[in-house]
Amino acid sequence: MRWSNGDFNLDVSIVGYQFPEETNCAEDSDWLLVQLKVECPAGQWTHIDPSVTVQEARWLAEWLREAARNGEVFSKWQRRLEPLTSTITFTEPNLAFELSSVPDPARPLQFRVYMSAESTPPFDLNTHLFDMGEPNEKWVDFMAVPADLCQMADALFEALTRFPSRTPYVRPD
Repeated sequence: MRWSNGDFNLDVSIVGYQFPEETNCAEDSDWLLVQLKVECPAGQWTHIDPSVTVQEARWLAEWLREAARNGEVFSKWQRRLEPLTSTITFTEPNLAFELSSVPDPARPLQFRVYMSAESTPPFDLNTHLFDMGEPNEKWVDFMAVPADLCQMADALFEALTRFPSRTPYVRPD
């Protein structure tokens, strides 16, 4: 998945399992290595970390699809009330994603990518390219339309065909 907002480019991709061979601990067998590539005037940076499980990556893809289906609701909500926001987080606090409505009906969604802990780029914290949240947390915003979210979901589902779950999982009710 690749995002750009002018000077700032971010690539997020799944590059493998944390443990290429299945482990004795079933849950460990499903951790995925996520690669972040950042390109901006402050510098370039690449980082690989086991940030999500197969199930969490699937939830992210489903979340993106659901947000795309409800893009019109997001857009209309903004014009009447406060922004409508949806956030997805994971077991490891390295990455999180958030969608918010914006007043511009042509670009109805703001897509925010949070990077924390090991996934925080090493750039100067005073750079104008990042907003700061909690200590050791940075985020960058991109504008999106529902079709963009569908493309992100499709790319993620495609990646998961190469890295299927190796753990039996029953989704809680």
